[in-house]
Amino acid sequence: MICYPSDAKETEISAIDDYWLESENSTTGFLYTLKDINERHKDKEIRPISVLVKESCFLPHHYQAAFTCEDCKRIKPATNRKNYTQRTKSRAAMICDECITSRRQRVRSEARRIIEKYKAEKFQSQPYIDDLEYEESLALLTLLSNHADEAYFMGVSPDDITITGVPTIDHQLLLALVDKNALVHIDTLPEEVERANAEIYGTNPLMTYHDRYKQPVTYRRPESITTGVYLNVPYSEQAFNISTITALLYQKVSSQIASIDDTAKIHQLVTEIQLHKLYQLVIHINQKTRLPIDNSAPLQSLLNHLAENYPPNNLFYTFRYKAKEAIEEIYTESVAPYIAKHYFAKFVGNYIQNIEDRGFELKRTLPLPPEIKTSSFEAIFSQIYLNGHFDWNRLSAKEVVALWLDNVRLSEDMRELTSDD
Repeated sequence: MICYPSDAKETEISAIDDYWLESENSTTGFLYTLKDINERHKDKEIRPISVLVKESCFLPHHYQAAFTCEDCKRIKPATNRKNYTQRTKSRAAMICDECITSRRQRVRSEARRIIEKYKAEKFQSQPYIDDLEYEESLALLTLLSNHADEAYFMGVSPDDITITGVPTIDHQLLLALVDKNALVHIDTLPEEVERANAEIYGTNPLMTYHDRYKQPVTYRRPESITTGVYLNVPYSEQAFNISTITALLYQKVSSQIASIDDTAKIHQLVTEIQLHKLYQLVIHINQKTRLPIDNSAPLQSLLNHLAENYPPNNLFYTFRYKAKEAIEEIYTESVAPYIAKHYFAKFVGNYIQNIEDRGFELKRTLPLPPEIKTSSFEAIFSQIYLNGHFDWNRLSAKEVVALWLDNVRLSEDMRELTSDD
């Protein structure tokens, strides 16, 4: 059965009939080519066969299953020869476009249901803010300062998230925040959730691009779920976003009373940050000057002392100057390598011991190399407590802690301890 355009003339109907004539002896399965049809009817003043076919369709008396939708059971005629050939040769059941769309919608709805169910299981609100320790509150506040208001995705993995810039410290802080339900770490996804995710968002819902500072930024489609670290919401009965949580954390750390234990932890945290910079400076000196430097116990002890008592900017100048002296003596005296690798610690240590014995100070400074960056934690800490001292590279760990103690509320025990000092 052929359906013709409503305005088709008899000659045009004849041309359409020729279009659908089948032949077992033809490679195409049809008796005439389009060129043949146009040639046969060129004197009859008809529209081109390609135009006529667009407004006609064909339903053969055989192959009924190939032209009946498996879902809605409606008959769908062939709209052109290619469509006809595909249907008659295919062993798959025919599904019409409307039902394909309907199936896709059902699959996607089920995928969304699976994802939302998984999210509800993983992200259960907990009133965690009051349970956070002093340094944990500061760490979470630092994390949130780097994210947009609705960006609950913190990073692909704990190793990709920077808080203080010291990997070991950051790892400990992240574990503590996960343990207290402030963060949720998803390291693997169930197979059905991965399939649901791929159905809606493709196989890779994460995209990485570079911001205007040429830094890599990972973007995650907001409704998708991937492995990574996420912010958890503290209260389910209220509408919370990052701004709200940030305000609560800021209020907490601004008004929190610091105990002796809090003070010890903050002191240790600040010292570790400054100490990490010194290790980076030692690596920088080693790479730039080729001076062998052994990470020995004396060097570690020296750097601990220096981080506590001297600003990194002052120490960088001293490191450069003493490294140059050490290199000159190593080459002048032909010092053996197993001895030379201790010269940096020896020259710096002797110099520091000398100025401390004589009551001198390190006056000269040098800006740190560009690869040694100020962490977000330093910026947040300075903003809240240090009254404009935003550059920790000009302060020793002891000075940072002293400024903090001047601007924080102390417990009674801590006040007694500081008054005794």
